[in-house]
Amino acid sequence: MRRGGFTLIELLVVIAIIAILAAILFPVFARAREKARQASCQSNVKQITTAAIMYCQDYDETTPGHGCGWRDYSLPQTNNECCYAQKIQPYIKNTQLSACPSDPARLAQPPPTGTARRDGNGYGGNLAYVAPRVGRPLAFIARPAETIWYSDADRGYIRAPTCCGVSTTTPICTQAPRVDNINWRHNEGANFGWVDGHVKWYKQTDSIQMTNYYWDLN
Repeated sequence: MRRGGFTLIELLVVIAIIAILAAILFPVFARAREKARQASCQSNVKQITTAAIMYCQDYDETTPGHGCGWRDYSLPQTNNECCYAQKIQPYIKNTQLSACPSDPARLAQPPPTGTARRDGNGYGGNLAYVAPRVGRPLAFIARPAETIWYSDADRGYIRAPTCCGVSTTTPICTQAPRVDNINWRHNEGANFGWVDGHVKWYKQTDSIQMTNYYWDLN
């Protein structure tokens, strides 16, 4: 006599197989989604870096100074120089580039008067060497293809290993001599824009966070 349906054991086996497949595939889907966001972020960093190069061409081959993201209008002007994001904005004309797709909490818009903090976007500039308070002449950078300019960040600036923990600002680097303020949000890595204009993704474990070579003026 033919059976009319599945037994309980058979149903449990099927459910278990589906659960195993889901456990295998869901992380794959999550990584694929993050890979797409990483590519979008890489485009943002590329456009920011290109805009900074255009800025240099208009300002006597000098980089946009001050490694901060958006100006905090609640602070006095004397303590709050114009940040790099505002300086290169005329070359981008799109504030949304300041928000990484994997970290939408970072400010995509300049803060309104009287609110928000300085440094509030998703990408930071190489504060100590390329984007200090006064911009650097490009001629001082001996190896543009090996010098970091911008990257994924928690603030509007990033600092080299030798600078880590020197500033009184927080968060300071807790794993010296690693770099400060980089956000490794893309599959345990981050996108970096270089002074020559190219953009590349690096894992957090790479030597880029352990040596000053890629950060100083070479």
